[in-house]
Amino acid sequence: MQLYQDYKALEQRIGNGPNGKNITGNLVGEGLVLGGVLIFNATGHLQYAHAEDMGSELLIKDIRAAMQDIEQKAAVSTAAAIDTTISAVDADADMDSNASEL
Repeated sequence: MQLYQDYKALEQRIGNGPNGKNITGNLVGEGLVLGGVLIFNATGHLQYAHAEDMGSELLIKDIRAAMQDIEQKAAVSTAAAIDTTISAVDADADMDSNASEL
């Protein structure tokens, strides 16, 4: 009985009824299988997860915010890696100049 009620609720949300969204397109197939969105950062860590709710719209602003967060963190970590590399090169150069003075 619950499955029937879920299907009827979905039909009302996407159908042409008084509160429907008038969604058109391919509505054939298994309509009760849910999906979602997973966003991982460059190191493979999960940054964002969204489980689909039957008939609901995708939260694009949340996805955009997660992607911008990943981009900002990547820029910061890249800048830190560059600073570390420059410091290491400078330290090596100082050691070379000290060794040549001996």
